[in-house]
Amino acid sequence: AMDELEREYMKYSTKLAVSCILDDVEKNPMEANTEVEEAVPYFNAGTMAVISGPKRFTEKAKAYLMRKGYPENCICILP
Repeated sequence: AMDELEREYMKYSTKLAVSCILDDVEKNPMEANTEVEEAVPYFNAGTMAVISGPKRFTEKAKAYLMRKGYPENCICILP
């Protein structure tokens, strides 16, 4: 998954802001993590979010992004 994520980043490196946050999101809600809250803005037109990780994480991250206003078609989940 890291290779695919890196390829996607390299395609748009001048237009992407990348954040990698390691936390136990099964125990802690994303909204409770200040790093996540600071790194993830509310949706703006033209913004796309890319999520990568285990299925349980990506499902939780997708729900979090949707609560921040991201439409489903602006969220890309990489395996």
